[in-house]
Amino acid sequence: MFSLDIVCKSLFITARSSNAVVHVLRQIEAGIYESARLWGDGARSLTAAFRIQQNRMSNVFDILDAYRKTIRGIQYEFMKSHDRSISLQQKQNKALSSAFYFLSNNTAQLLEMESLYNGIETLMTGRISHYILPHDYLQKAMMNVQNYLHANQ
Repeated sequence: MFSLDIVCKSLFITARSSNAVVHVLRQIEAGIYESARLWGDGARSLTAAFRIQQNRMSNVFDILDAYRKTIRGIQYEFMKSHDRSISLQQKQNKALSSAFYFLSNNTAQLLEMESLYNGIETLMTGRISHYILPHDYLQKAMMNVQNYLHANQ
């Protein structure tokens, strides 16, 4: 405060003016503190979002690992059926039918995982994803917005 008094006297600034300068500097300090706090909150939120994304991707990798093991089992079944010459044709047909059964049942699940991944990517860019919410929910939300706009205009 002493150095501020010297500067004020050398610049012919009155005590009232110097109080105004001090007030402005305190407001700036408070603004900097608030922006630093908000920045920290944003960083924590972003870190939490990345953790959620990492957990979801871990779940996707677990599912893919289960698929890999199932495919490995099918491969083992193919090899086992090849090694045995007894009813070779029947075992190959069984292995083929189980492979087709696996593929047909899991195609929809793979498409849902892809939709989930696309939805998460869309959410990470800050947009609401139509991959995560069902179509009728989005349609109801749009009707509510439209009704609100009609009521308030």
